[in-house]
Amino acid sequence: MPLILVVMVAFGLLYTRATFPTQAQQIIEQKPTRFPGVFVQDSTGQPKPLHIQSLSVDVQVRGTLATTTMEMKVYNPHNRILEGEFSFPISDGQLVSRFALDINGRLRNAVVVDKSKGRETFEEVIRTKIDPALLEMTRDNSFRARVYPIGAMSTRRIVIAFEQQLTRTDNGFGYAIPFAFPEKVDSFTFHADVAAFGSRPSLAGNSHDTVQFSHRGRTFVADMSEQNILLDKPFMLSVPVVFKNHVVSVNTIDNESYFGLFLMLDPKSQPATLPNKITLVWDASLSGLKRNHDKEQEFLAAMFHRIQNVSVDFIAFANAVVDQKSFVVRNGDWSAIKRMIKSMIYDGGTQLGVAPLRQDESDLVLLMSDGISTFGEHRPAHGSSPVFTVSSGVQADHDVLRFIAHESNGKYLDLTSRGIDDAVHAMFEDHLAIRSVKVLDGTIEDVRPSGTIEVQEVTTLTGRLRSPSATIEILTSIGETIVGKEIISINVNENNDSGSAMARLWAQHELHRLNGNRQENAEAIRNLGMKFGIVTPGTSLIVLDRLQDYVRFDIEPPSSEPELVQQWRDQRRNIYADSLAAQNRHATYVSLQIRQRTDFLKRTINVDSISKASQQKDSLRQNRKTIDFIERNVRGIDALGSSAVGASASSPLRAKSSMAFTVRSILSPEPHHEEMLKDGGTSNMADLVSDDSNVSIRIETNKSERESWTKALDESSTRQLYSTYLALRPRYEFVSSFYLDFSDRLREKGLVKEALRVLTCLAELHGEDARELRILGHRLLQIQQAQLAVHVFADVMRIRTEEPQAYRDLGLAYAAVGNYQKAADLFVKIIETPWHARFPEMELIALTELNQLITKHAASMNIERINKKYLFSVKSDVRVVLTWDADNSDVDLWVTDPLGDVCMYSLRDTRIGGHLSRDFTGGYGPEEFILPRALRGKYKVQVHYYGDRQQNLARSTTIQVELFRNYGGKNETREGVTMRLDGVARVVEVGTITVN
Repeated sequence: MPLILVVMVAFGLLYTRATFPTQAQQIIEQKPTRFPGVFVQDSTGQPKPLHIQSLSVDVQVRGTLATTTMEMKVYNPHNRILEGEFSFPISDGQLVSRFALDINGRLRNAVVVDKSKGRETFEEVIRTKIDPALLEMTRDNSFRARVYPIGAMSTRRIVIAFEQQLTRTDNGFGYAIPFAFPEKVDSFTFHADVAAFGSRPSLAGNSHDTVQFSHRGRTFVADMSEQNILLDKPFMLSVPVVFKNHVVSVNTIDNESYFGLFLMLDPKSQPATLPNKITLVWDASLSGLKRNHDKEQEFLAAMFHRIQNVSVDFIAFANAVVDQKSFVVRNGDWSAIKRMIKSMIYDGGTQLGVAPLRQDESDLVLLMSDGISTFGEHRPAHGSSPVFTVSSGVQADHDVLRFIAHESNGKYLDLTSRGIDDAVHAMFEDHLAIRSVKVLDGTIEDVRPSGTIEVQEVTTLTGRLRSPSATIEILTSIGETIVGKEIISINVNENNDSGSAMARLWAQHELHRLNGNRQENAEAIRNLGMKFGIVTPGTSLIVLDRLQDYVRFDIEPPSSEPELVQQWRDQRRNIYADSLAAQNRHATYVSLQIRQRTDFLKRTINVDSISKASQQKDSLRQNRKTIDFIERNVRGIDALGSSAVGASASSPLRAKSSMAFTVRSILSPEPHHEEMLKDGGTSNMADLVSDDSNVSIRIETNKSERESWTKALDESSTRQLYSTYLALRPRYEFVSSFYLDFSDRLREKGLVKEALRVLTCLAELHGEDARELRILGHRLLQIQQAQLAVHVFADVMRIRTEEPQAYRDLGLAYAAVGNYQKAADLFVKIIETPWHARFPEMELIALTELNQLITKHAASMNIERINKKYLFSVKSDVRVVLTWDADNSDVDLWVTDPLGDVCMYSLRDTRIGGHLSRDFTGGYGPEEFILPRALRGKYKVQVHYYGDRQQNLARSTTIQVELFRNYGGKNETREGVTMRLDGVARVVEVGTITVN
């Protein structure tokens, strides 16, 4: 066999598994919970696949590396433009190597960018109705591509290519091509080209009887073409193999040399001491429903059969530890544990950090989980006992599970690619392992994997070669006994290969190591992805339509279009970014905002102007019927706030300055104020202006909102409530308000633990969904779970680093737990950063909240490093803040004062001194109403959901409103509310602040 072919035989065998007879059949029967395809959300939040008109699949196998390219054409049957989500669940060892989208009928390849920059660019470009696409790796271990636009009654083409390590089978290697489509594909073509081991491969699965491989030179080729075909099972490609001796290959890229070493050693083993006591830690979170419980039970049955007699501490966890019990297994009888597992309730977010792995009294700890931590503290602590991590589902965070096991001297067992007997054998056998790699001469750095490495039929080592040649010594052991030594030479010239496979393989190994602790290694992960063009938790692949967008966002176009690249370079030469000047302009802007706010807060009420203005109220009241008619028929709102004619979700948002006169004095003033202002009013404003006592804040329950589950909620007794929730959950699985409503009711009934478990399900609904996490974080703050809110908002900020609201939310959470310094640092970050124009006056909001923090907690802070010009008094009688969860949405804050003036976007300054901040028409807020000195009476707080430009089928937005009295004062009071708005053109009453 030529050298290059031998190298390709060995490449990619890091995850080679031991031989077991039924491997191929097991892979075929394993179905992903979510198949590759393009999804949109319906009105309940359920992901719905778009129809696949055509699917073309090309598989290239070289040695043990398979590269699969899928090109699919999807059809949007809806009568509105949509943003789709291309979802592709990944298995252990998969890397995306290409992503492309059709632009004006021609496929354009994506380029790698920093993840935050990619998301910021994508969302800015889609606002101009242009065609970008963004591919990201999500926390639930999927690749997710956001595709916009998919035109009404139109199609889009998408291409994705990924590299997959072949899986060890009984006679060689196998590869499962991930087909699990629920509907027939109109047109399907398949091509496979296998250059591996000189023997004919075979194909099993869908239509396997019609696919034959023909010999073509040194490769085997198979082709098929079908119409109207159901691809509901994976194709299983089997490749027989014959092994050779160890092989070394070296790539030199950008003057750096990377080597790959492939060792063919006999994986010997000997029995290990069986445990007397184990701790079985069971992930009972909502995502646990996706695991293969039958396979897990099959594994446990084989394990207990092997051990026979053992004591077991069983501990179930989700957002917290939810159950714990001790058992004794005798003669392999684990039926009591099995009954407990079968009756397990899967609910709540996954807080991996609370998994009780520190169990030093046990001989080993067994963690059954997908490893995907969605909530709270993500890193568990372990003790001296080895931790064996076990995954069984298609979606799993393999790197985290591998890291937990490796860190504790345990092992990671992936039941989707490993047989049951093999997994049990791995637990209770001491296997031949590489104990150490020593450099005898030359210079080698960053050998990966590091530490003790269990030997497989083919074991892969990679590293960076810093000298022309080097010699290494490899020691192997079984248990603590050294049993072998290998001396291997590595030479750049003798072992040179012109490709980039070894460099990418080293990068893959390094990424696996870093991904075990993503929070601490975030920067290193991002840098690695940028250098090697890999989609990582810190990088993305993006496709842009126009040259001007590549220039504007400083993203180099794909090298496959050299003319476009040259045009980009020419235009970039003419752009001189003066960051210092930009910072100076921003500092001037902040100074202006400070001056305006301080002047506003010091302003006194002009009694005469109020008296004169009050004379207009009678004539305005005579036009009340006209105003109501306009509100109902022109602006789409009726007197009760119910849905009427609203802005289309696909239409541009309105120019809000129109018809401003219609919104003033819709409500009659408070009677005693009307009397006092009659005939010129009173000259003694002390009679009108409130003091700091006798103040109440009332929150509305929005009784007009009757969700479809409300009747069941009302009719359930306290004892039945949680069971009712579990029974209804499958129907409303992706509806956030369902979890909010049941969580609230459970808390009202005193079922606090159950309420928190239900609430944290919001973190499980979608992988790394900042929208759901924001809702969860705000509700946690409202129920005094501030430390949990800190973890949630830290995740949001990591996901949305380009948005100032993410820093504000985390700052408020830090303030709630008493970490005032971190809160202040985040507020200063908002103040001093030039944000995008779609975030107006965020600096002013941060200045207000920074000063409120300093006023109340200066003794617990170091304010010396804060610019003195930022410091001023923000004390105000009334403050109301509105935020919401949906981007590209227009939600308005309305506050009606005792004189009947409605402070809103078209009347931002009221007669008594109220002021509303700049209008957010594109998402999130906050919108702030502030009143330095309040008149006595009632202040009605309402929210108007005008419309949205969300490119999905869901029309719901969740709002958070905070109502303050005596803001920034010693006796400050605060109430918060979260509610869901369904449909545009809604006005809901949130609450009332009464000043006596």
